[in-house]
Amino acid sequence: MESDFVFDDNTTMISLQNAVLELKKSKLDYAGPPPPNELPQKKLGVYVPPPISQQIGHRTQITVGL
Repeated sequence: MESDFVFDDNTTMISLQNAVLELKKSKLDYAGPPPPNELPQKKLGVYVPPPISQQIGHRTQITVGL
């Protein structure tokens, strides 16, 4: 992303350092452990094959009442 934002690199880095220091002073630099709904629900690397009906593309018949 090559753009000119009017600020030079040194000013940007100093501002970033100050912002990080303020977050650390307020103890807001760490979000804590994730809630249970954000953790993986399945074990990583385990393959569970889909049901046969999905593998062969079998569709269920829909009846439409007139």
